[in-house]
Amino acid sequence: MSITRTHNRPMHYLLLTALLILAGCMQTVKEANADRPDWLESESAQFPNSRFITANGSADDAERAKDRALANLSKVFELRIRESSTTVSDVVSQKRDGAESVSSSQRLTQNINVQTNKIIEGARIAQQWFDKAELTHHALAVLDRRQAGNNIRAEIERVDKETEYELARPAQNKLQQVALLNKAVALQMERSVLQKTLKIIDLSGRGEAARWNMAELREKLDNSLIDLKMAAAVNKDDIGDLDNLTAGAMGKAGFPPDNSNYEYVLATTFVAQPVFENQGWFWLRGILSLQLSDTRGRVLGNRTWPIKVSSVQQALLIPRARAAVEKTLSENLRDTILGFASTQ
Repeated sequence: MSITRTHNRPMHYLLLTALLILAGCMQTVKEANADRPDWLESESAQFPNSRFITANGSADDAERAKDRALANLSKVFELRIRESSTTVSDVVSQKRDGAESVSSSQRLTQNINVQTNKIIEGARIAQQWFDKAELTHHALAVLDRRQAGNNIRAEIERVDKETEYELARPAQNKLQQVALLNKAVALQMERSVLQKTLKIIDLSGRGEAARWNMAELREKLDNSLIDLKMAAAVNKDDIGDLDNLTAGAMGKAGFPPDNSNYEYVLATTFVAQPVFENQGWFWLRGILSLQLSDTRGRVLGNRTWPIKVSSVQQALLIPRARAAVEKTLSENLRDTILGFASTQ
């Protein structure tokens, strides 16, 4: 009888085999990604940060990768502008007696979007690369700092010239004075966004110093609103207490009613539809209207808002309608008057 002995291979032989296989796999990946661009991991040598602002994008489609790269470049400006503003309300909102003007924040957001779009018009897709191992397209968007900076400085010069023109124009009446100052403030808000953008592009971080103090311009605008001397009136009131709601909103907006020595009349109207019930809920709908006119009865502006409230208890409809009217007036009255002024 013979015995066949099986010899186990030494452990170091098995480890050596595994390492050779792993090295072969790594070599295959390395060969597939041999042309991997530096900008996927760090600063691009061809497009250094000292001369360019860059962003990349990735997707399973080449065109989508390019779109994402440009979108990410745009976000670089949007995010940095917002960060440098701390909060939007710190930059642009008006506060009086705890009431904040929301539309001013919206206006800053619009300016950020508009100016960012103008800036990235000079951006381009500089390089593309396809990762064969991951089947992913990559694109690099670049923006020349000097070119973008020159474009922004030209925009700042335009805004400053328009501001100077508005402030130098003689006002025919107090309402037009409000309009001129409001336009100047809006222009300098636009400039504020341009300045923040320029400080991102300009590595020195200085930008272009402002010619006008924004706080002083806003104070002049506030004083011009107070100087309008508006009386509060009610044309029709289907919910009651509309006169007090209007007077309160006027005070919060910065121009309390003056019914003794006035040059303008701000009339409020609330016309309600009949209350109706639907599936156990009571509904009240109506139209809130504001009308500004001068002492000769000439209408200078109109604006309306739909109001709709509901409750399972009909007795709560009027209080809720009053609360909705108060909220609408508090949020919109100031900008409504500024809008009326701007159309004159």
